[in-house]
This record gives sequence, C-alpha cells and structure tokens, in this order.
Amino acid sequence: MRVAFLEPRNNFELYLPKLEELILDLINNYGVDSFYFGDVTRFSVEVDQIVARLRERLPYCDMTYVVADKPDAPPENERRPHPKWIYLSALSVFGKRDAAFARDVWLIDNCDIVVFYPSIDQRAPLAFREYVLEKGKTVVMAE
Repeated sequence: MRVAFLEPRNNFELYLPKLEELILDLINNYGVDSFYFGDVTRFSVEVDQIVARLRERLPYCDMTYVVADKPDAPPENERRPHPKWIYLSALSVFGKRDAAFARDVWLIDNCDIVVFYPSIDQRAPLAFREYVLEKGKTVVMAE
C-alpha cells in the first residue's frame, strides 16, 4: 500500500511528536509499505529519517519522491539508495506551478491512502480534498 502525505503548511513542529506514531499506525493498521512525497521539505526529511530507522526492523518500507522534473532532484552522485525518485516530465509541458499541480494529482492517483492535516495547516486546497474523496481513496487525518 502506498501513502501520499499532503503536508502541513503551518505549525509543522506541532505534528513532529506524533509523526512516528502515525507512520507506525499506517504500517501496522493499513499495510503501508511505501511513502510518497512531492517535494523535499523539512517535513518529508523528518519522515525519511523515521522510515530509515524503521527500515532496520521493517526492510520492506520505502520512501519515494515524485518530482515534476529532474531540476528539483539532487544530482545522481548525491543520491543514496533510499529514498527512490520518480521523475515526471510535467515541467517540460507545464510551467513550474502547474507542474506541481500535475505532480500532486499524480500522487493522489497513484497512492492508496492520503494523509490530510487539519484544514488550517493543510497545504492542499479544498479542491484536492474533494478530488481524493471523489477517487475513493482512504483518508487518514493526522493529529
């Protein structure tokens, strides 16, 4: 099972204490083994560190960044085997802002579960929330 996090925009620090608990809940109760992110952010780096620690006990867990095009990703020689990278060629078709929108739609379409944060802190607009529900994805609300 794949999970996409529609990350918090505000109050990032409030969610850190329960982040590992949330990740373990997703693994143990939802069967999640893949964590997908659209950007390398402070939040996704925190998740990556938790997943890396858990990988010692749960080697099947993986982290993947989905980027709109290669300029957003680190150079090949700076990448570790984890996390993985998926490149969409959206930037060559859309502008940077629209490429991010296309990437987020791809994330929702290609994941089984979507994690939302309270609407005051949510990066994703209401349209994305409606799209997730319309697609019949499992929604997990983070605390």
